[in-house]
Amino acid sequence: MSRSRKHLLIITLVVIVLLGTATGYASGYFNYLSAPYFEIVEGVSIGPVYVGGMTKEEALKKIKVWSDKALSQVICLSYGDRRWEITLAELGVELDLEKAIDEAALVGHQGNPWERFQEYTNVKEEGRQITLHYKIDVARIASIIAERTRELTTGPVNATLTINERDELVITHDQPGSKVDSQAAAQEIKSILEKGVKEPLNQTWTVRLKKVDLPAEITEAEVKSWRINGLLSSYSTKFNASNINRTYNIKVAAEALNHQRIKPGEIFSFNQVVGPRSEEAGYKEALIIIKNEFVPGLGGGVCQVSSTLYNAVLLADLPVVERSNHSLPVDYVPPGRDATVTYGGKNFRFSNPTEGDLLLQTKVQGNTLTIQIFGDKQYRKYVSLSHKVISYIEPGVIKKPNPELPEGEEVIEQAGTAGLRVQVYRTVKEQGKVVRNELISTDVYNPVARIVQVGTKKEGEEPSSPVHQNPPGIEPGTDPQTETKPGTDSETKPGTDLETKPGADSETKPGTDSETKPGADSEIKPGADSQTEPEVDPKTEPGANPKTTDPRIQSEVTPDTTPEEAPEDNLNLGTNSDASSGVTP
Repeated sequence: MSRSRKHLLIITLVVIVLLGTATGYASGYFNYLSAPYFEIVEGVSIGPVYVGGMTKEEALKKIKVWSDKALSQVICLSYGDRRWEITLAELGVELDLEKAIDEAALVGHQGNPWERFQEYTNVKEEGRQITLHYKIDVARIASIIAERTRELTTGPVNATLTINERDELVITHDQPGSKVDSQAAAQEIKSILEKGVKEPLNQTWTVRLKKVDLPAEITEAEVKSWRINGLLSSYSTKFNASNINRTYNIKVAAEALNHQRIKPGEIFSFNQVVGPRSEEAGYKEALIIIKNEFVPGLGGGVCQVSSTLYNAVLLADLPVVERSNHSLPVDYVPPGRDATVTYGGKNFRFSNPTEGDLLLQTKVQGNTLTIQIFGDKQYRKYVSLSHKVISYIEPGVIKKPNPELPEGEEVIEQAGTAGLRVQVYRTVKEQGKVVRNELISTDVYNPVARIVQVGTKKEGEEPSSPVHQNPPGIEPGTDPQTETKPGTDSETKPGTDLETKPGADSETKPGTDSETKPGADSEIKPGADSQTEPEVDPKTEPGANPKTTDPRIQSEVTPDTTPEEAPEDNLNLGTNSDASSGVTP
């Protein structure tokens, strides 16, 4: 064969090959161009699921069936010999199907025509697998793990400050608890799943749990920082325990005050702590004072609690922010030493000027209510209280015609009682010397009118009904349920105070002032209930105490007596207790 013919043959073969290749590319390109743009190109899989040639909707439907199997895979949580098996679905894990399908749909549809054609050809020949990723919420997984393993949780024990029967302050240590470190377990599960979905789908992952400490909310160090280390004052009053409703109300209000802590600079509000005196709050009906009369009302007895607290506050030498007296004297504290409260109205408030916390403790034992104030013993002082009746306010006389009585005859329907103008003083001593003698309040208690029935029946007429008189021994305006008989232990004599001596039982001596010495016991004679809104004369004169309800009385009056200095007490003594008496309305 000649050389020319050989060259021609080679050229012909090359042309044929080139034409074949071109035809193949042309055919492939034609197929690429003719394929629907919205279809996923041939050769694409999402995870192990083949979705080539499908629309996005068809691919999503097919892959959802497979994803349910993927989410049924199990995580085994282990701690010691304990096991908890939980599926990915139960952990709130999801598959990001939409993202995977969007990624699959972009294959062969990005870049210029030549780039798209090349990717289309390569994927069709070699295939392309899109990785399916989990959607992981670490916080949700941690919460679910904590709930599943809560039996392993041991709660911490807070440090406490308790007061024993000897009034000793006892601090208990705090103890940390422990729980499963659910956050660390959730992070480990996230690390496992971040690699994406892998086959086989029947595998189980094991996560070994660890525990972390749970610190106590209140530590021993925090309790010590309160600086509550001694008794500052104590005050007791007595009540008639046979008056069940009133006794119940006293217990409810006292329990609300018990263990209340007052921080430095804080103002304590009785109404805020005790709350509304309602049936919903557990209060019952007992006698209260409204407009100079005893009437049934919810919460009768609560004023005895506020008055007892008021005296404890005075004896602790704490500043009183708000206080009002009753409109009538009460017989569970001396005149001028009561504090009336009405929810939404009159309140009793005091402040904590010390650098440590104050702690209230209430006790209701038998017929005695005791309120104690604990704090930093460096603020404990020798305090005594005294009161002086400045004047009596004569009651008015009301005459009521009575056609059943003979003309000119008179019958006392209500004997009436005199009102009082009273001043209360506080004397503070340090090292046997008086450092302060201050007027605390000037109060007015309203008189109760004398009511006389005057006969108007002419001679010869017959009475149609018996004449009404109060039972003997019962003064008008008093609570019959709390009335006491002379000579009994609970007898209280109007206008007298009590003197308490250190280490001795309380002894009542008429005509003396209230004196409180550290270490003395408290005994107060029982009294009637009272809760009032005082009625006062709006006139004012210089020298009156602006905190009281009646500013008419001058303040230039000294206490009747000044108590003697008491011996230094230790941590568990120093009770500034004060026995009290009062005027029975």
